[in-house]
Amino acid sequence: MKKKLFLFAGDACSYWFSFAIMLAIRWGTDLTPGFIIANALPFAALFIAFAVIAYSMQLYQRAVYGSRKYDWLVASIAAFGIFIAVSAGAFYFYGRLPGTAVSPRGSLVLFWLLFGTFFIAWRSIAESILAKRLIERALIIGSAPELAALATFLAQHPEYGFKTFALQEPPPSAEAFSRIVREEGIETIVSTDAFFSRDLYPVLTNLTALNLNFYDPANFYEQKIGKISLESVSAIWILNNVIRRTPPMLNAFRIIGEKFLALLLFAALLPFFALFALVIKLTSFGPALYAQKRVGKHGSLFMLYKFRTMRQNAEPYGPQWALERDPRVTRVGALLRATHLDELPQLINIARGELSFVGPRPERPEFVAELARAIPFYPLRHLVTPGITGWAQINYPYGASTADAKEKLQYDFYYLKHRSFALDISIVLKTIRRFFQNPERARAAA
Repeated sequence: MKKKLFLFAGDACSYWFSFAIMLAIRWGTDLTPGFIIANALPFAALFIAFAVIAYSMQLYQRAVYGSRKYDWLVASIAAFGIFIAVSAGAFYFYGRLPGTAVSPRGSLVLFWLLFGTFFIAWRSIAESILAKRLIERALIIGSAPELAALATFLAQHPEYGFKTFALQEPPPSAEAFSRIVREEGIETIVSTDAFFSRDLYPVLTNLTALNLNFYDPANFYEQKIGKISLESVSAIWILNNVIRRTPPMLNAFRIIGEKFLALLLFAALLPFFALFALVIKLTSFGPALYAQKRVGKHGSLFMLYKFRTMRQNAEPYGPQWALERDPRVTRVGALLRATHLDELPQLINIARGELSFVGPRPERPEFVAELARAIPFYPLRHLVTPGITGWAQINYPYGASTADAKEKLQYDFYYLKHRSFALDISIVLKTIRRFFQNPERARAAA
C-alpha cells in the first residue's frame, strides 16, 4: 500500500505543480482567488480521470516495475496520451457551458507540456527509488517444500517487490530473532504452522513491538501475490469461498447490463468490424470470423467468435495449444493478437449470455478433459460464466501447457473467492493496458 501511496502522491504533486506554473505563466500577477478556484475545479475532475487512466495502465502496481528496465515508460507514455485525448474532449465541451470562467485553449497545451515533462521526470525518479529502496524484505523460516517453492517464486519474479532471506530453523530466542529482524530490516515473516506452534509462543509474543506481518505460504500467496495455492484448497474451503449464492436480482441486473453494454459497443464498433474483416480477407485465404467450441458455465458448450488470426486449416492433426510466437499466425493476425482486437467479436457471445466481460477464460473441451484429469479441482472454474478478460489473464504470462494451466487456475480461484463488482471494474481497467503494452509478454521475456 505504501508503494501505491508513494506513486499517487508523486503524480498528484506533478499534476498540481504543473497547474500552478501554467497559471503563473499565463496570467502572472492578474490572478485572483476566484479565478484560481474557477480553473482548479475542472482540472480537479481531470485529475481524477488521470488517476483512473494511470490505474488502468497499472502504474500504481509494483509489478509494472522490474519486468524490464523501461516497461514503466511505455505504460506512462500511453497513460499520458490517453489523458491528452480525454482532457481535450472534456474541455471542448466544458468551454461551451454558460458561465464557465476557464479559458483552456492556450493554457491546456501549456499544461500538457509542463505536466508531461514533470510526470515522466518524476516517474523516472520513482522507478529508480522503487527498484532500490521500496523493496519489502521478507524472512522465510523453515525447510518445508512449500516454503522453498515460495522463495524460488519470489526470486524469479522481482516485479512483486520482495527481497527474501531464508532460515532453516527459527532463532533460539526473542533477542536473537529481534537482532536478525532489525539488522536485515525484515517487515514480513513467512512460515508454516510448525513455526507458529505453542513452543514458540514466548518468542512470538516478545516480537509484537517490531510491527511485523506474519503469513503462512497460503495466506502470503493470496494477500501479496493474488492467487490461491492449490495445496490450501479443500472441500470446506470450496463450500465457504466458491459455492455461494448470488442474490437473483443482482445476478439478473448484471446479466441484463452486460448484454445491453455488449450490444451498445457492438453497434459503436461496427465500422471497425467491417474494416478488420476486409483487411483479413485481403491478406489471407479464408473467412474473417473464426468460431471455436469452448466450455462455458456448468460445463455447457458454446461457439466462441474471434477474428481469424491464423492461416486456414491451422490444425490438420487435431487441437493443439497456441504458442507465444506461433508460426501459424498471419502478419495481420499477429497485430490483432498483440492488441487483443481479435477478441472483439466476443461481444456477440456476451449479448447471447454465453460470456461475461470478466471471468475465467473459457477453454476448449479437448483441453478441459485433459486438464481435469491432471489438475485437482479444475472443473470448479466452470461455476461462473467465463469472460473475455480475467484475473489470471492480467497476472500470468501466456500459457500453453498443463503446468501453465495449473498456475492460472490458482489465479482463477482467487477471482472465484473475491469476485465482486469492484474487482471486475479493476480487472477491466487493467486490461486496457494490454492494447498498448502486453505485460504478460514482457514478463515472460524477462
